[in-house]
Amino acid sequence: MPAICFRFFHKRNSMVHLAYFQTGIIMRDHLEFNFQAEVARGEDVPSEALTSLKSYDKIDREINRDYAFGVNYYFFGGSLLRVEAHFNHGFLVENKEFSLLSRDPSYTRYLIASFATSF
Repeated sequence: MPAICFRFFHKRNSMVHLAYFQTGIIMRDHLEFNFQAEVARGEDVPSEALTSLKSYDKIDREINRDYAFGVNYYFFGGSLLRVEAHFNHGFLVENKEFSLLSRDPSYTRYLIASFATSF
C-alpha cells in the first residue's frame, strides 16, 4: 500500500521570504518517488545593500525557485540508489555573481545520481 509523507518549511524575516515543500510516495518496500519545491523572494531589499550606488529605492524580486523530482530505490542490505532532476530559475547559481539588479535570472537544469550504503 502506498504511503504519502510531506514536509513544509516557511520563514520570513525583514527582507527575505522563504518556503520549502517536500512530499513523497512510497511504493512497495523498495521504491519511493518524491517532489520538492523551494522558493526565495526578496521583499523591500534596499538597493544600496546590493550595490555601491546610494539609492533609497527598494527591490521586490524573486531570488530563486527550484523544483526537483526524484526516485529512491532501496536494495537489500541497506543500500540506496537516488536520482534527482532539478529545474532552477533564479540568481543563486554557482558560476555567476549574485545580483538582484541583473535583468535576467539564470535557467538551469541538472541531474544528481548517488549511491549510499551502510554496514
